[in-house]
Amino acid sequence: MSGRFWLLFTLTLVVGFAPAPLPRTRRADAEGDDLRKMQGTWVVIRYEHGGNDNLKHYTQEIRFTFQGNKMTCSLDDDVRTRWEVELSPGSPRTVTRTRDDRSFVMRGIYRFEGNKLTVCETQGGDRPTAFDSKGQNWLIVMRRR
Repeated sequence: MSGRFWLLFTLTLVVGFAPAPLPRTRRADAEGDDLRKMQGTWVVIRYEHGGNDNLKHYTQEIRFTFQGNKMTCSLDDDVRTRWEVELSPGSPRTVTRTRDDRSFVMRGIYRFEGNKLTVCETQGGDRPTAFDSKGQNWLIVMRRR
């Protein structure tokens, strides 16, 4: 019986004084995670402004392509505009797009839903707080190509 006692006593000491687990490796920052998720080409499947469906006016496919913090907007393969993208993945997730010639700044919010990316933004004025195309808001829903 004294053998069992010493064995139990020793196990209790070992478990009681075991080192704490190592800390988890630091996750990459959320902005970098979201920017990585955006990389590649997205096809616009919904495009509204001021409550109106603007997608019906286009015969070409509208594409947004992200490479690093740069974005291009194309009609089929014809690049129409180039932008710099800045994300802030707080709550809500915000995006600021600045056109390369600095003539436009779009401020908005974004979200990921599976293979879809939804952006609601406005030029000038207050950043949207809801995903709708009311007033001067642009609502753009894209799917990964």
